[in-house]
Amino acid sequence: LDAEEIDEVVIASVEVAENKETATFTYTDGTTVVLPLYQEKEFALVLDATHIVVNAGETVKIPYTVTGANETTVVDVLATSAGYLASVTAAEVVISIPEPFVVGEVLVWADNAAGKASIRKITFEENAIQVDPVTEVPAAGGDFEIKGVSNVDVVAEVVEGNDWLSVAPAAKADFAPFILKFVATENTGWYGRTATVEIKTTA
Repeated sequence: LDAEEIDEVVIASVEVAENKETATFTYTDGTTVVLPLYQEKEFALVLDATHIVVNAGETVKIPYTVTGANETTVVDVLATSAGYLASVTAAEVVISIPEPFVVGEVLVWADNAAGKASIRKITFEENAIQVDPVTEVPAAGGDFEIKGVSNVDVVAEVVEGNDWLSVAPAAKADFAPFILKFVATENTGWYGRTATVEIKTTA
């Protein structure tokens, strides 16, 4: 275009896309130009978990990422409850749980040294399983159940007496109220029989 043509071509309208990623400039001669808009990335610390069921004395590792991080971004951690020990690596938060267990929390934060920070809190709950009293198994055998309450997923294993008692297929229960199913063979003898069942977490 020569100088005279440039003077005659002006922007007639500007339309921003719904996703806010581009803008379309329409000129009076009908031509259009699409230009990308500057997108500032959100700065955020993202943890794989923020509430964890644990056992006393164990060490847990929680992966994390930082979106919108720059070369000056640092991640740090602070255990705010007695007995907890916490540290960070380039990709994980590492926390040692006290023994005996106490309720606690850990703070994790990211700072980009340019005025932006993101803080997250991790809380902990002790693994707990409560089992209802078990009634006697009928001599005729058959199916029966063990009920209970847990804050974790559980499975059952017959550790003694598995010659007459077995865990039903797929005897895995989700947390909260659970029901575990078993199968007993008929007792053809004169004496009673016993079994030991271990109910444990699936982790």
